[in-house]
Amino acid sequence: MEAEMGIQCFAALPCVKFQSNSLLCMLREKATVLNLDFIKAIVTAEEVLLADPLNQEVIPFVDQLKQQLPYKSPIDIQDADGVDEGLQRELPFEFQVLEIALEVVCTHLDNSVTELERDAYTILDELTRNVSTKNLKYVRSLKSHLTCLLARVQKVMLMGYDHSLRSVIFSRD
Repeated sequence: MEAEMGIQCFAALPCVKFQSNSLLCMLREKATVLNLDFIKAIVTAEEVLLADPLNQEVIPFVDQLKQQLPYKSPIDIQDADGVDEGLQRELPFEFQVLEIALEVVCTHLDNSVTELERDAYTILDELTRNVSTKNLKYVRSLKSHLTCLLARVQKVMLMGYDHSLRSVIFSRD
């Protein structure tokens, strides 16, 4: 089914090298290169080439692509003043994929924040009951995890995602 939808793996392509700590959306003449947190993809007008489609974090993205792309509904087009002109147009395939990628990454980060918050309350409760080296190590570990998660969230925020694709920043390098 993936081949029919245009979802393929490109792990065998040696010319594509993603830096794991970078976040980008590069526009090329015939493709868009996405490096959004754990989603590494090349998107053309007709297909999505994924670096690691079997990665546990990427599977929800693949599932969303399968679910939403054939059935993606048209969006309302508004003029510069935000007034609806009554026009219905569908986003180009590349933008639909980018929108799904951003939704999946933001949902994953939101879930990670919720999990970290739950762990923090548990560990801090234990620390208030018993100040020990073990509990302090857990707190340090949480703080480190929080710092990494915050950096990931800030990178996605830099993309300008505000539940629409109107303010996304692209690179034409």
